[in-house]
Amino acid sequence: MGPRQGPCRIQRRMQEQLCRLRTHATMEPVVLAANRQMSVLHPIHKLLKPHFRNTLDTNSTARHIVIGSGDERQGGAFYRNMHEVNFFTGKYGMEMSSKAYASYNFTELAFPNELIKRGVARGDPKKAEELELLIKDYPYAVDGLEIWTAIKEWVTDYCAIYYADGDGAVAGDSELQAWWSEVRNVGHGDLRDAPWWPAMDSVDDLVETCSTIIWLGSAYHSAVSFGQYAYNGFVPNRPTITSGEMPADAKAAVTEAEFLGSITPKTETFGLMALTMNPPVKPGEPLMGERPDTEQWTSEQRAAKALLEFNSKLDAIAEAVKKRNADGALRNRNGPVEVPYTLLAPRADPTVPHVGGIPNSIAV
Repeated sequence: MGPRQGPCRIQRRMQEQLCRLRTHATMEPVVLAANRQMSVLHPIHKLLKPHFRNTLDTNSTARHIVIGSGDERQGGAFYRNMHEVNFFTGKYGMEMSSKAYASYNFTELAFPNELIKRGVARGDPKKAEELELLIKDYPYAVDGLEIWTAIKEWVTDYCAIYYADGDGAVAGDSELQAWWSEVRNVGHGDLRDAPWWPAMDSVDDLVETCSTIIWLGSAYHSAVSFGQYAYNGFVPNRPTITSGEMPADAKAAVTEAEFLGSITPKTETFGLMALTMNPPVKPGEPLMGERPDTEQWTSEQRAAKALLEFNSKLDAIAEAVKKRNADGALRNRNGPVEVPYTLLAPRADPTVPHVGGIPNSIAV
């Protein structure tokens, strides 16, 4: 670690590792266990399937190109294992991830719990619509709570159809129990005995767990991932690595050439830009609430009706986000550079090219 790597950069890198753990890494054992333990006709598999789309393929590609081990550049061309080669953490990146994972807690990833833990909200996390935000003009929290509430209402309505007999129906569902057992005991084997795991013996546990999974694979991933190009697109704004000694005199002038010569090299810069320059939402990518198999996914009319209601709520949230972004009194919605906060806009806006909506899953 070079002499210019200060505690702020280390903390930021840890936060980046945590975000990947909470999205890509959290979803993978859920997807694998669901496909191993639940029939495709199982109602919970049907509920969660749209949020699994392309996630395993995306993770596999990332392991190959982004987070693998060792420098595999050939002839100065684009290279693999970008993080280990080109981020200041170097070969310690995986160790940092392990340190971050030691504090992993699935229940804290439910959005209201996350806000409360970070000290920006207070109240009953089970009643997200009544949660008090301690920072009123906080776009991520305001938009996120509306989306979380809509997700949870949709999951509650859906589960009420298939688990009408209550907690006993959940506890007695062998496929569901096998799925959750594999997530906990195989997918997170080193944390299997942690006291915070949902017991999965009640409808409340099922609803909270499924809501958290949907939130992580869709809205949360969008919020922490799709704003990357605004920073990474101009690498001097956010160098991944610096080298060289700090000037002995804190007031000494540093030339542009000296600065550019000490940060991420040009070839690596192009690679980093390429990682984030693709549109976050590809044309045709199903957005939250959309199902390509809409007519075939269920014969249960109550479930189909609940999905329509979920989509109506998301449409209303999209309009509310636009109105808040247009409110000059909410200064944090646009910031000093006058770029509106749209990372949690659930619907694409054809009048604003960079607003692509929230995909159902971690597909990019």
